[in-house]
Amino acid sequence: MEDDEILVASSHHEGVLSLVLDNSKKYNILSIAMLSQLASHIDAIRSNTSVGVVLISGAGGNFCAGADIMELKAARANAKYMREFVDRGANLFHAIRSLEIPVVCFIQGYCFAGGLELALSADIILCDESAVISDQHVKFGFAPGWGGATSLSEKVGSGRALDLILTAARLGATEAFQVGIVHKILGSEGFSEAIEYCGRLALNRSETNSIIKRMISVPVVDVWASSRSAERLLAIDYLLGDIVSAGIENFERALRSK
Repeated sequence: MEDDEILVASSHHEGVLSLVLDNSKKYNILSIAMLSQLASHIDAIRSNTSVGVVLISGAGGNFCAGADIMELKAARANAKYMREFVDRGANLFHAIRSLEIPVVCFIQGYCFAGGLELALSADIILCDESAVISDQHVKFGFAPGWGGATSLSEKVGSGRALDLILTAARLGATEAFQVGIVHKILGSEGFSEAIEYCGRLALNRSETNSIIKRMISVPVVDVWASSRSAERLLAIDYLLGDIVSAGIENFERALRSK
């Protein structure tokens, strides 16, 4: 990747900041570079009072296929690198959740593993009929480490979250809506409809949106933060283990067979 390559495209119109994950040749996987660019945008929002709503989506007909597994492989060199790898995503997603303004995610196509963890950091999740949503970690012996287990449990309950993660179930738009992951299914003009939806939210006073978001999120924030911390520690130890090493080999074998 070139140092100046833009992996998160941004545009700002009438109070809505659109952030588009833009590495469609690789299904918008969350590389360190993409996470860093996304984090820079999120940090900048805190001092930009003209932004009333954030919309996160993906380019090329897919949202995000998860973390960059080759970077996970490199992070396994030692515990320090693994902590940095886990913390980079976990801290970013916590920062997204902590924004005072509404954050909306729009899902098209694949939304897998780390991509689902990113989506779950948003306040409101929209999708179109092409959405395929799944926590795929278990297929290769991996485990969520960026807050995904905690966030999914918060959304759908612990029992259903366990079922969805352990079976790597693939949910279409209707199923994802029925279990409570997705809040609204949009029509054929999905992205335009998502922008329009965010525009309606941005018409509200920013202070009003902020106080209502705080009223709704305050009861779960402390519990979520505590659970996320525990998930992080468990993930770091697990991702350094032999099972994940075998999982990466299986993943690479699957890539070579395509």
